[in-house]
Amino acid sequence: MNISILFALGSMLAGAFADLIYKWVQNRGIDSATFVFYQSATFTIIIWIIAKIFGYTLGITPTTWYYGLPLGMLAYVGIVLFVTSLKHGNASINAPIFRLSFVITSILAFVLLNESITPFKAVGILLAVVAVLSLADLSLFTKSGSQRYSLLYVLVAMCTMGVMATFSKEAM
Repeated sequence: MNISILFALGSMLAGAFADLIYKWVQNRGIDSATFVFYQSATFTIIIWIIAKIFGYTLGITPTTWYYGLPLGMLAYVGIVLFVTSLKHGNASINAPIFRLSFVITSILAFVLLNESITPFKAVGILLAVVAVLSLADLSLFTKSGSQRYSLLYVLVAMCTMGVMATFSKEAM
């Protein structure tokens, strides 16, 4: 099996676990932005320690900062919006919608990065969208209230993360 597939599966499992923690945090009334700030600070410390140990800091170039800082801000905004969406939304609906950011990334990769689109890719993307739409209660758009805003927050978070991932690929 290709190592990138294993990494993707590991990422999927870690993301699912993180989504459950995000919902748990929201159920306890912790402010989304504050929680994500502490999470980001922890990531930053761990990443810098790993970079120092393995010598990755030698590879930091102006291009790294050029892409890294705005993409980091996009990721932060996306995660804050997602965590906020969980305050009044269901994790079983909002998490799959949020994770559809890969669809945005795929479409942008076809358009902006000139990646090839195959029939299998197109069908896979379409099936993913159909699967998530089958979970979502789209009638929330016609209602007012916090659940509607929850759905709007998660949709913006999904798009934000999709754009961020596309430009992360471009940076690589």
